[in-house]
Amino acid sequence: MPFHSMIYLGESQLRRDGNLYVLYHTGPDSAGPDPGEIRRLTVQELMRYPQPEWRPVPGNPGFLGVFAGTF
Repeated sequence: MPFHSMIYLGESQLRRDGNLYVLYHTGPDSAGPDPGEIRRLTVQELMRYPQPEWRPVPGNPGFLGVFAGTF
């Protein structure tokens, strides 16, 4: 099973709408030439995502947790 990383962006500095955002890459399509794409969505959209395996919730066996690094 492929795993994906998401980056928490927080509030947008360009769109002052009060939403919190995440960024992720869809990964390449193994069945074709599609290299994938970068997507940005709100945390609210992510929590209601049609495919539950993308939701970052404890009951999701595909969710491995949150890593907070220091830079």
